[in-house]
Amino acid sequence: MCSKPKYIIASSILALCFFVSCNSSSSLLTTGVATTPYFFVSNFLAGNITSCKINSDGTASPCQTTGTGLTGPFGVARNKANNFIYISDYSSGDVIFCHETESGLLSNCATARSGFTSPGGISFNSSGSIAYVTDYNANAVFYCPVAVDGTFSGCTNTGTLFHLPYRIALNATDTHAYISSFSTNSIVLCSVNVNGSLSSCTNSGATSVTFPVGVTINPAKNKLYIANDNGGTPPYVIYCTINGDGSLSSCQDAGVSTASTSASVTFNSSGTIAYVSDLSTVYKCDVAGSGNFTNCSQTGSNFSYPTDLSF
Repeated sequence: MCSKPKYIIASSILALCFFVSCNSSSSLLTTGVATTPYFFVSNFLAGNITSCKINSDGTASPCQTTGTGLTGPFGVARNKANNFIYISDYSSGDVIFCHETESGLLSNCATARSGFTSPGGISFNSSGSIAYVTDYNANAVFYCPVAVDGTFSGCTNTGTLFHLPYRIALNATDTHAYISSFSTNSIVLCSVNVNGSLSSCTNSGATSVTFPVGVTINPAKNKLYIANDNGGTPPYVIYCTINGDGSLSSCQDAGVSTASTSASVTFNSSGTIAYVSDLSTVYKCDVAGSGNFTNCSQTGSNFSYPTDLSF
């Protein structure tokens, strides 16, 4: 790890570059993603990111450490429009973005936006033109236009009703947003306006919600999965049907019995495999046609309080 940040010119902007990223010998991808799929896991306590190769059977190995120099990485998300990996650094108040190399490392990392209090979740609309950042201790959600160079050109506080918001997810048509409201044990549903702002926020109707952290919509776009940080009491992950008006109903236990808590859920592109972080490790689960998780087992390594994961 660098004792001091090094500044370099990358993509025609002044970039904050961390030692491991700057010294990678792997080829840099300026567009697209690595030929071999990797997922990225934020390690809150270690201050870095774990990158794991995803094998044909869905297992994650080998895993490697990248993106060091962070002070409390919490959220990690790919913007599929520019293929940058974005990381919310909870302790510094910054959102960082990085290139992905062919070998799954993070390189040429830069600051997308600073000045948040404690940024948590990051999400993007379907076009990748607007980023949403939850600011946990500020009790706020911000929407931020994404500039061509990957930075956030400005961020505006938006939405109401949530308290200690951890993460946010948008539906397939970018008309509804779902925010996990940790202290109120609820999922807040907001309408998404044309300019990206949130309005008409209300309780989504989700049940069995206990200290929710993660919110994720499955690839079929018909179910919302909620990761409960409920201190060892099931259900750790629940899923709800997304109705036409955006409300949630028919919530039920996804069947994750091996975790002690949960922080995040993500899926492979086909929705047949789910990955769950439980703040100590990552589980790989098969996804049944009903939406339940089955055959969950640990996968990957080099995790230290993993709070989020993203392809």
